[in-house]
Amino acid sequence: MGSYTLALKNDGIVVAWGDSEVLDPLNGMSNVIAIAGGDNYGLAIRSGPPTPVITLNPTDKYQLAGGSVTFTTRGVGVYGVSYQWQTNGVNLAGATNATLTLTNVQTNHVGSYRAVVSCATGSLTSSPASFNLVTAPLIVSQNPPTNPVAVYQKDQTLSVTISSVGQTNGFPISYQWKFNGTNIGDNSSSYSLIINSNTLGDYSVVISSAAGVVTSAVWQITGLTYTGSYIDVGTLAYHLSTNAVGRASGYSGIVADQIVLGNWTNPYPAAYSGTNMVFLTNAIWSTNFWLHGVQGLSATCIGYSNGVQGRYLTTMISPRHYLKAHHTQTPEGMLAFLDTNNVVYWRTFVQQVQVGNEGNDTDVGILDADLPTSVGYLPILPTNYFNYLPTNNSAYVQGIGMNQEMRIFGQPMRFGLSVVAWSSMATAPFGLGTNWNAAIVGGDSSDPERLLVGNQLILASKHYGPTGGPNYPFLFDAINEKMHYLSTNNSVGTDYQLSQFSLTNWPAFQ
Repeated sequence: MGSYTLALKNDGIVVAWGDSEVLDPLNGMSNVIAIAGGDNYGLAIRSGPPTPVITLNPTDKYQLAGGSVTFTTRGVGVYGVSYQWQTNGVNLAGATNATLTLTNVQTNHVGSYRAVVSCATGSLTSSPASFNLVTAPLIVSQNPPTNPVAVYQKDQTLSVTISSVGQTNGFPISYQWKFNGTNIGDNSSSYSLIINSNTLGDYSVVISSAAGVVTSAVWQITGLTYTGSYIDVGTLAYHLSTNAVGRASGYSGIVADQIVLGNWTNPYPAAYSGTNMVFLTNAIWSTNFWLHGVQGLSATCIGYSNGVQGRYLTTMISPRHYLKAHHTQTPEGMLAFLDTNNVVYWRTFVQQVQVGNEGNDTDVGILDADLPTSVGYLPILPTNYFNYLPTNNSAYVQGIGMNQEMRIFGQPMRFGLSVVAWSSMATAPFGLGTNWNAAIVGGDSSDPERLLVGNQLILASKHYGPTGGPNYPFLFDAINEKMHYLSTNNSVGTDYQLSQFSLTNWPAFQ
């Protein structure tokens, strides 16, 4: 038995509330002069003639066309009771039972129903109950009402407001969103997306219930507005992507277009041996390679004297210093650098130290002698890069990756404070298509990730794993400190430090 409360009003009406089954007979009883209650009963003492009491009122009903519904009431009286059902205040012929059943319901049945409960000393009328014919959902509004103006990398929400009789009374509705005719999204009245080249197209939603189906008008997202966004024309991100596309013009993105060294060995990945070293002087980067003529292409070594592949490479950040992934340990023998004139320069590893803690997986090393300018070294992305490149973890720019096959490919990149992340499945706005991308595999650790700014490769990171690596601008001061230590410890006459590549030619987007 649930708890309940009774109250007697000045007009003789009983008001009851709570969750007990005694409420129905008492609630609304009239001509009452006293009340009482207990665990299993409620008591009301009435004055006047013994008119009937309604102990059960009919409730609202919902049904599909052609179905049936039943209204029920219940009354008690000292001398028994009789019933007369009414609709919209008019008696229904033959409807004289405690229940009223409507069959094959149609629109003409929609209305209000009540019962008059009578005995020899008087009558009482039940509270009204309505019958509602359930029909197909109706779209009241769409938001936005017309095709939205899409802003690149901004959130866009599409939604509908519907009216559906019976939605919360046994006839729920469902939503199925579609993009270019293909099902997407959850069962919701709204759908949110981020605007980019992959989300342009036609959107609609199909709304269903047991009564029928209705489809929204189509939202057509056909254009991008870049003004004020990180990919706006003139920004660095726009330049990075279009510059890479311009460089790749006339190339298909197949492996042959992306291998730096021609006629070296087959199949890939390349294995160094005494019989194939001559092929290293047949480099194609200065003739028909898609990145021919860029500065900094030679700054990454092509391998080691004891290496079985172009694995775990080092990238020069000064004529004497290099960066390398800590987890790949120290170089496996002498380092081979192929300059832009197809001349091989050999250098010996001298010392290597870790930058900070193991979390950044970065080592700085020093060689036994400077490399010539024909090999060169890479500047790194400056510490204020976040004024020019997005750091919201969803915006990609066009990067340039490299792996152990000496293959240089498109690598869509996004920047965080301590990590640079990439995905071979993603695309950069205006950048190279996914056929230019390559997945990172075992053995590609430590190979460089770069940006092509104008005619210069800029070092941003190295592979720590298949999807990311350390953010070198974040480690700028720590790397310089280790470079100074290595120069001093090895009596190098020049105290080399990192070079930052200026980005002031592009407008800041923040």
